[in-house]
Amino acid sequence: NISIHSEPITENEKNVFYICSYDVDEPYEIAFEAARILSGEGYKFNVSGNFHRVNIVPSDYPHINFIGYVSTSDFYSYLYRAQVILDLTEYDNCLVCGAYEAMAAERPLITSNQKALKEYFNMGAVYADHNANSIAQAVRLAYQSRFVLRKEIEIWKLRAIADHRKKIQEIQNVFLKGHV
Repeated sequence: NISIHSEPITENEKNVFYICSYDVDEPYEIAFEAARILSGEGYKFNVSGNFHRVNIVPSDYPHINFIGYVSTSDFYSYLYRAQVILDLTEYDNCLVCGAYEAMAAERPLITSNQKALKEYFNMGAVYADHNANSIAQAVRLAYQSRFVLRKEIEIWKLRAIADHRKKIQEIQNVFLKGHV
């Protein structure tokens, strides 16, 4: 059973939301080891996704709260209650959905140290190599820098919106020229 707390989270809670689908590109076992390392420091990990598909037994990971698939409203509750968001991929040219969700919610992002992710999510994010110590250190840094990272995300969002509007206008101009 999943219980979403109705009371607001305090800024000092070390709440990490790991957005995971347990797909072949996700180093979730390494992330779970990072969660184990951080549990002694008060970090709490909530992990989304269908963990049953990879035969995870939650009792084997007492330091993690596996929330599974939840309703959209519950997902956003976890997202907005988190201090930092974690979403990882081993693919080089993949922009993970959780990164967009982190930016929309203005929550610091920890993601993979991959070129495409670093180029696109170039503000408000901390990048980790796929080993437990690197992920743990990235979580610590994102949490410690969360207020600065949130300000960066505000700037990133304004730029992203302006860039998307410009691209839409360019597409519309090309389309209109072809139909005049």
